[in-house]
Amino acid sequence: MANNYQNPKQRTKSAGKSLLFSKKIIVVILLVVIAIVYNFLKVDNYQQAKNKELLEFKKEVQTLEEEIYSLEHKLEAVNSSKFVEEVARKNLGLVKPGEILYITIRGEVDKEDARKRD
Repeated sequence: MANNYQNPKQRTKSAGKSLLFSKKIIVVILLVVIAIVYNFLKVDNYQQAKNKELLEFKKEVQTLEEEIYSLEHKLEAVNSSKFVEEVARKNLGLVKPGEILYITIRGEVDKEDARKRD
């Protein structure tokens, strides 16, 4: 008859091999988990940096849109006939037909007023 029982030394060898095999599997699984966690943290940090950068770009876009809005209104004002007339009168000394331009000399008028007061 065949002996179905193993020698105690053989049982120890196979149990040792099984234990060694399971330790290797645990180490491999642990390394895989560590690699996954490391990559997750790395990707998370990258995503946070990109989200921060995106927020900064959105703020810059909003600032530029406000500046565009302001410049468009200034352009409308500058292109109006009222503004053109004002600049022509103040800076160029132009008058409408039939108007008379009076120029006062402030320095001399102020001196005369001061003399009259004394």
